[in-house]
Amino acid sequence: MKKVLVTLANKDYINHAKSLFTNVREEGEWDGDLVLMVPEEDKEFVDVDLFNYNDVQILFLPNLEKGKYPLDLNTTLDVKFHPINCYKIHLFGNDYFKQWDWIFYTDLDVWYFNKIDFDLDNKRKDILYANTCNDISLQYQFVWLEEMIEQLNVSDKKKLEELKDYLGWNEPAIQSCFLLLNKQFIRNDKLKKYKEVHDKYYKLAVWSQGFWSLLFYGKWEILGDKFKTIYEIGYNKTGEEYNRIGDTIKDNIDYKNDGVIAQHFSQYFPQYSPNNLRFYPLYLNNRVKFENKYLRNKLLKILKSNNIDIEVLKKNNVYLMGGSILRLFMNLPLNTDLDFYFVDDKSFKNVDDYFRKNFKFLHKTPLFINYEVS
Repeated sequence: MKKVLVTLANKDYINHAKSLFTNVREEGEWDGDLVLMVPEEDKEFVDVDLFNYNDVQILFLPNLEKGKYPLDLNTTLDVKFHPINCYKIHLFGNDYFKQWDWIFYTDLDVWYFNKIDFDLDNKRKDILYANTCNDISLQYQFVWLEEMIEQLNVSDKKKLEELKDYLGWNEPAIQSCFLLLNKQFIRNDKLKKYKEVHDKYYKLAVWSQGFWSLLFYGKWEILGDKFKTIYEIGYNKTGEEYNRIGDTIKDNIDYKNDGVIAQHFSQYFPQYSPNNLRFYPLYLNNRVKFENKYLRNKLLKILKSNNIDIEVLKKNNVYLMGGSILRLFMNLPLNTDLDFYFVDDKSFKNVDDYFRKNFKFLHKTPLFINYEVS
């Protein structure tokens, strides 16, 4: 049974994907494939080699039509309609995903604590699995505050009245941070149907996930309570019962022993916010893990291409230092000096002896000895 874990990022969120993929592999024990969806317009911001080296496939998606994203109303509501979320429709209508039996989508603002397990043998293949947003009904995925409704034109007010007659209007809506589907659920006509729904109601949408509820009414079931859609500590951030430090959150919940598989943070103190005191350091560490192995391999290739014996450097515990490290991280050409650091004098003498025998000596200072290798 082939399965894939998918997430979505534009140029502003690509770094977050690096941390997520590390997290799902280590804590989530994910043993399937990995895919990152990116809008075509952000292609230049993706280091494809870096992701491919970490066994992550990149799927570039056709750009969405401009001018219809996002909601543009003056309101006191904390509106969080992110246009990037609309690209999720490709999960349901893109044949690319039919190469896997099961497709699991996760948002980026999620942390995994236990093995990702769905009991797939007992899952239906003809429906979508998702959770609700604290059982909030569909009507609150669209404009409902009077101050928002007043800004609508006559045509859109009429469309809002039409929505109120929809069968699932007062029922819990889909929260699209976790989506599980079988390839049998993928149909090409869903892209067309989504566009029809979106183009008709986009001015009324507060969150993009309202569209999924309109499309899939009666065709989805609950994923399970081990996938938490609401970050209660952040959501109820004014409550004195939560451990808050100024504008930051200190989270002491024992998610792993509580059996939680994943926690979705949403805009409430995501793991990539410095204000999340517990998860931000872990997030940064995962990003470094994702990049380090690739950069190390990239450096080794450069050294080998210049006929430098890697084993000599390894045996003497040589460290790279200086601006070349920054150039590696920034994906810039390494046409600069490579500065080596040595832990002791013996290692320094061993490496210096090797370079003196094999490369052109340039000059010596009290701090450095320079050789030309290319």
